Amino acid sequence: MAAMKLKIVSVTDWNGGLIAGYVDDGRSYKSFSLRPDDKVQFGVPMPKKNFTDLEHFAGVVGKFDPDAFVLDEPLAVGRMRFSELDALLSGDGRFEKGDEGGGDRV
Repeated sequence: MAAMKLKIVSVTDWNGGLIAGYVDDGRSYKSFSLRPDDKVQFGVPMPKKNFTDLEHFAGVVGKFDPDAFVLDEPLAVGRMRFSELDALLSGDGRFEKGDEGGGDRV
């Protein structure tokens, strides 16, 4: 089975113990939380066909998760590994690591 291609579309929290946000797996959007031990949990899939585009998704999710700031350009990731995603976010320039609510710094 081929590995799922994921795109990070939102970062809602980024600190030393957690990276959380939303991903696009090609067919659906879903929340995620990733711990330093690389344990990742995904939320219930929200089929992309229910949204006209990423902006529509951002508007809907923003009503339920006010810390969810959707990125203009999603970040493609191969695997959900904390150290790799932490380094990718650090080098991206759009993010600033914080103790709480990293989403409000995107």
